[in-house]
Amino acid sequence: MGKKAKKPGKDKEKTEKKTAKAEEKRARRETKKLSPEDDIDAILLSIQKEEAKKKEVQVEENVAAPSSRSNCSLNINPLKETELVLCGGEFYNGSKTFVYGDLYQYDVEKREWKQIHGSN
Repeated sequence: MGKKAKKPGKDKEKTEKKTAKAEEKRARRETKKLSPEDDIDAILLSIQKEEAKKKEVQVEENVAAPSSRSNCSLNINPLKETELVLCGGEFYNGSKTFVYGDLYQYDVEKREWKQIHGSN
Protein backbone atom coordinates (compact mmCIF):
# COMPACT_ATOMS: atom_id res chain seq x y z
CA MET A 1 0.00 0.00 0.00
CA GLY A 2 1.54 3.17 -1.15
CA LYS A 3 0.74 6.78 -0.79
CA LYS A 4 -2.17 8.19 -2.69
CA ALA A 5 -1.18 10.32 -5.59
CA LYS A 6 -2.11 13.96 -5.17
CA LYS A 7 -4.02 15.68 -7.86
CA PRO A 8 -2.02 18.53 -9.31
CA GLY A 9 -3.34 22.00 -8.33
CA LYS A 10 -5.72 20.81 -5.59
CA ASP A 11 -3.64 22.28 -2.76
CA LYS A 12 -3.21 25.51 -4.67
CA GLU A 13 -6.99 25.91 -5.02
CA LYS A 14 -7.47 25.26 -1.32
CA THR A 15 -4.87 27.87 -0.41
CA GLU A 16 -6.44 30.45 -2.72
CA LYS A 17 -9.89 29.86 -1.16
CA LYS A 18 -8.49 30.32 2.37
CA THR A 19 -6.66 33.48 1.34
CA ALA A 20 -9.79 34.95 -0.26
CA LYS A 21 -11.85 34.11 2.83
CA ALA A 22 -9.27 35.75 5.13
CA GLU A 23 -9.23 38.89 2.97
CA GLU A 24 -13.03 39.15 3.12
CA LYS A 25 -12.90 38.81 6.90
CA ARG A 26 -10.24 41.51 7.15
CA ALA A 27 -12.25 43.84 4.91
CA ARG A 28 -15.37 43.38 7.09
CA ARG A 29 -13.37 44.19 10.22
CA GLU A 30 -12.00 47.35 8.62
CA THR A 31 -15.47 48.58 7.64
CA LYS A 32 -16.68 47.92 11.19
CA LYS A 33 -13.82 50.02 12.59
CA LEU A 34 -14.84 52.96 10.42
CA SER A 35 -18.47 52.95 11.57
CA PRO A 36 -19.59 56.24 13.23
CA GLU A 37 -20.57 54.41 16.43
CA ASP A 38 -16.95 53.52 17.15
CA ASP A 39 -15.38 56.71 15.80
CA ILE A 40 -13.63 58.31 18.79
CA ASP A 41 -13.93 61.84 17.36
CA ALA A 42 -17.70 61.49 16.99
CA ILE A 43 -17.99 60.18 20.56
CA LEU A 44 -15.92 63.05 21.95
CA LEU A 45 -17.96 65.60 20.00
CA SER A 46 -21.25 64.23 21.36
CA ILE A 47 -19.87 64.32 24.92
CA GLN A 48 -18.76 67.94 24.46
CA LYS A 49 -22.23 68.90 23.22
CA GLU A 50 -23.86 67.28 26.27
CA GLU A 51 -21.46 69.08 28.62
CA ALA A 52 -22.19 72.42 26.93
CA LYS A 53 -25.95 71.88 27.48
CA LYS A 54 -25.31 71.30 31.19
CA LYS A 55 -23.48 74.61 31.48
CA GLU A 56 -26.17 76.73 29.78
CA VAL A 57 -27.61 79.44 32.01
CA GLN A 58 -30.66 81.56 31.27
CA VAL A 59 -31.39 84.78 33.14
CA GLU A 60 -34.97 86.03 33.36
CA GLU A 61 -34.92 89.74 34.23
CA ASN A 62 -37.48 91.88 36.10
CA VAL A 63 -39.41 89.02 37.68
CA ALA A 64 -41.67 89.30 40.71
CA ALA A 65 -40.07 88.93 44.13
CA PRO A 66 -39.70 85.31 45.26
CA SER A 67 -42.43 83.86 47.48
CA SER A 68 -42.17 83.81 51.27
CA ARG A 69 -39.72 81.18 52.50
CA SER A 70 -37.45 80.11 55.32
CA ASN A 71 -34.23 78.06 55.49
CA CYS A 72 -32.93 79.71 52.34
CA SER A 73 -29.45 80.99 51.64
CA LEU A 74 -29.04 84.75 51.11
CA ASN A 75 -25.52 85.96 50.31
CA ILE A 76 -23.76 88.98 48.88
CA ASN A 77 -22.39 88.40 45.39
CA PRO A 78 -18.58 88.60 45.82
CA LEU A 79 -18.17 90.03 42.30
CA LYS A 80 -20.86 92.74 42.68
CA GLU A 81 -21.29 94.00 46.20
CA THR A 82 -24.61 95.66 45.36
CA GLU A 83 -26.18 92.34 44.47
CA LEU A 84 -27.69 89.64 46.71
CA VAL A 85 -28.09 85.98 45.75
CA LEU A 86 -31.04 83.97 47.12
CA CYS A 87 -30.97 80.19 46.81
CA GLY A 88 -33.63 77.62 47.68
CA GLY A 89 -35.65 77.53 50.87
CA GLU A 90 -38.96 76.11 52.02
CA PHE A 91 -42.44 77.27 53.00
CA TYR A 92 -44.91 75.52 55.33
CA ASN A 93 -48.55 76.64 55.04
CA GLY A 94 -49.88 74.59 57.97
CA SER A 95 -50.62 71.41 56.04
CA LYS A 96 -48.03 71.11 53.30
CA THR A 97 -44.34 71.99 52.92
CA PHE A 98 -43.12 73.51 49.66
CA VAL A 99 -39.41 73.08 48.94
CA TYR A 100 -37.74 75.47 46.50
CA GLY A 101 -34.63 74.83 44.45
CA ASP A 102 -34.59 78.14 42.58
CA LEU A 103 -31.95 80.85 42.33
CA TYR A 104 -32.59 84.61 42.37
CA GLN A 105 -30.42 87.73 42.20
CA TYR A 106 -31.48 91.05 43.69
CA ASP A 107 -29.86 94.27 42.53
CA VAL A 108 -29.99 96.63 45.51
CA GLU A 109 -29.38 99.80 43.49
CA LYS A 110 -31.99 99.08 40.80
CA ARG A 111 -34.35 97.22 43.17
CA GLU A 112 -34.88 94.44 40.59
CA TRP A 113 -35.09 90.67 40.89
CA LYS A 114 -33.63 88.27 38.31
CA GLN A 115 -34.31 84.56 38.23
CA ILE A 116 -31.54 82.27 37.00
CA HIS A 117 -32.39 78.98 35.28
CA GLY A 118 -29.84 76.24 34.70
CA SER A 119 -30.25 72.83 33.10
CA ASN A 120 -29.08 71.02 36.26
